[in-house]
Amino acid sequence: MGRALLILSIAMFFLFGMVQVSEWGRMKIVADRNNAHVEQAQALYIASSVADMVIEDLRINFGNRNNISLQNYLGGAGTVEVYDMDSPIIPASSSVTTLGPYQVLLMARGEYEGAVRNIEVLLSLPAFSKYAYFTNQEVMSGGSKIYFYDDDKISGPTHTNGTFSMMGSPVFNGEVTSANMWIDSGGAGDPIFNKGFEVLTEPIELPGAAQLNMLVDEGINGGHQYDMDITLRFNENGTVSVSKGIGRNATPYETITLSSFNGVISSNQRIHMQGVIDGQVTVHAKEDIVITGDLKYKDDPRSTKSDDVLGIVGEKDVIVDRKAHKADGQKDVNIEATIMALGESFRVDGYNEREDKGTIHLLGGIVQNRRGPVGQTNGNGYAKDYNYDGRLRSIFPPFYPRASRFSIVYWNE
Repeated sequence: MGRALLILSIAMFFLFGMVQVSEWGRMKIVADRNNAHVEQAQALYIASSVADMVIEDLRINFGNRNNISLQNYLGGAGTVEVYDMDSPIIPASSSVTTLGPYQVLLMARGEYEGAVRNIEVLLSLPAFSKYAYFTNQEVMSGGSKIYFYDDDKISGPTHTNGTFSMMGSPVFNGEVTSANMWIDSGGAGDPIFNKGFEVLTEPIELPGAAQLNMLVDEGINGGHQYDMDITLRFNENGTVSVSKGIGRNATPYETITLSSFNGVISSNQRIHMQGVIDGQVTVHAKEDIVITGDLKYKDDPRSTKSDDVLGIVGEKDVIVDRKAHKADGQKDVNIEATIMALGESFRVDGYNEREDKGTIHLLGGIVQNRRGPVGQTNGNGYAKDYNYDGRLRSIFPPFYPRASRFSIVYWNE
């Protein structure tokens, strides 16, 4: 009996020991796995942190192209390599093979205790043409508020650095951002934001002298630049006819093929324009730009594949002439373009006059310093029918001004 108990005790001892060894082994495996997870997480944190450093540097100056390499950083090491269109090579491991003039690629690497994590970030300065509606201030030059009303609908990206004023239930079918909360008229405002409303965003600066001077330079070097008032008549055969001067002093029209230059037409004075655009062109003036009749694409992007695109950049106002609707013998005016009015506004000359006007049909977008008047609720001026050209998210008029703040196109870990 005693011998049997001794054998049983020895067997239990060995069995218990085997269980303990197994448990210790399992705990070691779990500990190793936990350590590996921590090391991977820390390496990723280091890569993310150094990428954020470069991004912050670019926020201060998008022209910076400074690689960084940090040793003994957060217990490990971090590096970021910066690439742009002038880089001799782009890493084969990246998701892009070429970079545009407004794009920067970051390849970040974090190392910690043998673990390595990589992050790839593509940054871009978005063109202002991406906006269906953009204002720096939501008031007229005299300080009067302009409201969005029940019948107003905007279908694309919308932003103001000012404060939206709402009355009734205007509908916003695109992303809406604002530096301030919107206000209503005596509690009567109930706007509908179908894709959300982001408030208290950073103000987005309108283009400054450097970007505008670049348009002038492109007009001189590869485009067409003028030092006087000009009149442009776009033709559906891919040409534009240019007359220098106004009225009796105007020269005969000279016809230029749009595909024969870089797409920029610039003047230090005023530009009057109308016609059918077959091609890609940006029209820039130091003074006002006056729309004297319809501006339409040869190929309507709403019904067919079209690469026609028109950008209008006025350093003062962009004005619809009071007689523009009569150019084609109708009541309406059709404008297919992305419009930028930096002095004040996109507006109608004679918006408060009662005349047999109809509707401004806009396909594209408006970027302006202040909201400008187009018509009045009593029937004066024009009614509005504004529609976003969704192509403007990805195609841009030649050398069209860009935002000063970049956006992250993607962040791949």
